[in-house]
Amino acid sequence: FTGSGYIDNFCYTPATIEVWPGDANADNLAHHIDLLNLGIAFGTQGPERFTDGFGWMANAAADWPQSFADGTNYKHADCNGDGVVNEADRTAIVANYGLQHDTPAPIEELPATALDPPAHVDFPNDLPDGAAYEAPIVVGAAATPVQDVYGIAFTVYFDPQVLDPSEIAVVYPTSWFGEPGVNTMAVEKIYPDGRIEIAMTRTDQNNVSGHGPVAYIIGIIDDIAGYEQSRVRIDQEYVINKDEDRISLRGEASSFTIRPDTKEPQPAIEGV
Repeated sequence: FTGSGYIDNFCYTPATIEVWPGDANADNLAHHIDLLNLGIAFGTQGPERFTDGFGWMANAAADWPQSFADGTNYKHADCNGDGVVNEADRTAIVANYGLQHDTPAPIEELPATALDPPAHVDFPNDLPDGAAYEAPIVVGAAATPVQDVYGIAFTVYFDPQVLDPSEIAVVYPTSWFGEPGVNTMAVEKIYPDGRIEIAMTRTDQNNVSGHGPVAYIIGIIDDIAGYEQSRVRIDQEYVINKDEDRISLRGEASSFTIRPDTKEPQPAIEGV
């Protein structure tokens, strides 16, 4: 080897950072926060990968001309390798959610104060055990709206002995944040231990400001522990504007009461 770029008459290509489909921010983990990078890069085109698809493996890929604010190349947001960042790349995040290929990089927390916009789950009160519920996730308030936001991610914590995780769904209405399928997209992961990781991003390179519900948690009260009170809380907030600057959001806990089942058991029928 003489440094000419050839080894035994074969041209070599210098090593580049490989793409793991679904790990759009190259932090070694496919999870909800990766969706925010898709939103930032949405609509951008670049070189197709040498192998497309989204199997969880290292994929060689040429660098794109663009990079995110932290230096991560846009090629990581092209999760399926087809040369364009769009909603199809969300499929790779969902398919590989929770998979890692090295030690995940820690997410730096951004402290919030009482002056920052709040976020909470407005859970209905005094529901009987076994009742269906629809609980809005409210971001911002009239006095403290969220200003110039582009992507929102957080985790909802709840008691799985009160709210059955297998019966929970998250829906995203048209809201102040945007319209799903038009200028926003979202992803969520519901865990049996009582967590919901949620991310929402705009896709049109426009910040928005506002307050009010951005999603709804729907499900069924299944109070197997016999509690009369429980709570849900929002934590681990990660919010950015279109320039990828972090925005403080103050996650809050909210309590709700459960009306116990007061029906008396039916007497047993003799001989049965």
